[in-house]
Amino acid sequence: MAEPTTAITDFLMAAVALVLAVRIAGAWRYAFLFTAIAALTGGLYHSTPSVALWKITVYSVGLATFFLIWAAAYGKIIVCVFAVIELVAYCIWMATHDDFIYVIADYGSGMIVVAILYAMRYRANPRASRLVLASIAVAVAGAAVQASGFSLHRNFNHNDLYHVIQIVSLVLLYRGARASTMSLSTAPPSV
Repeated sequence: MAEPTTAITDFLMAAVALVLAVRIAGAWRYAFLFTAIAALTGGLYHSTPSVALWKITVYSVGLATFFLIWAAAYGKIIVCVFAVIELVAYCIWMATHDDFIYVIADYGSGMIVVAILYAMRYRANPRASRLVLASIAVAVAGAAVQASGFSLHRNFNHNDLYHVIQIVSLVLLYRGARASTMSLSTAPPSV
């Protein structure tokens, strides 16, 4: 196995994302489902690297980002159009590029869009907004750790720590998504 701890933390993240996907509906389900697929194939890639596994991983992250934006948009057409354009551009670009920095750029831009959407609806649903924005802050911290190369131990490197931090981010995102969907189901109809 090429990177056992990295593979194990990826598999753990896949399991958590899959459980969260099963527990929620709509576009949120697909955001978590494709995160689970990306983490699973990422873990397999860290076990036995292959071009096919890497491509499945990067496209799954792109789909997870797409569904994340779609879920957070709540039917805002301009945001949904942006999500489609971003996904198409990402898929075309990744067909001929493999660097992880492009995956982070796509995911990061999606997180910025989601952060803006939840900041704009803070007054309408402060609990959901706080949780989603906290999730994004934790994800940014995880990305910083991953980019820094910081390791806790020679057998627990920056990628492993990044995966653990991302699990915390996923749980916060799930809680924010649940708070969002619950407020939508209990909101009075608009006239």
